[in-house]
Amino acid sequence: MQNISRQKELPPLPSSNLAYPSDLIDFYNFCGGAILFEAGKDNVSFEILSPDDLVRINVVMLGDENLFDISSTWYAVCRTDNGDYISIDLSREGNGRCYDSNHEVHGVPGSCPIVSKSF
Repeated sequence: MQNISRQKELPPLPSSNLAYPSDLIDFYNFCGGAILFEAGKDNVSFEILSPDDLVRINVVMLGDENLFDISSTWYAVCRTDNGDYISIDLSREGNGRCYDSNHEVHGVPGSCPIVSKSF
């Protein structure tokens, strides 16, 4: 793992229904982002985004917040070298579950599998 920046403060969230999970806070207290697995012939690179880049995944993928969709509380937390994302649910109910948010199926009901129950 390569630490790509110094630790940074998390930006305020726009709603009291949203909260940063403690493991995400711990990560950002340690560093401001990271690169996992340098891209190469046999592997995909994952960039844990800096706190400044934590934005709603619907804005990134669809250009709109889609506030009435289940994914409206998901934020981009990791970008792959092929331009896809892993998103994290910052709703208090979602409690940090992470989802595969790729360009082909993001926003299609039932097509964004949970890849982790926590950051």
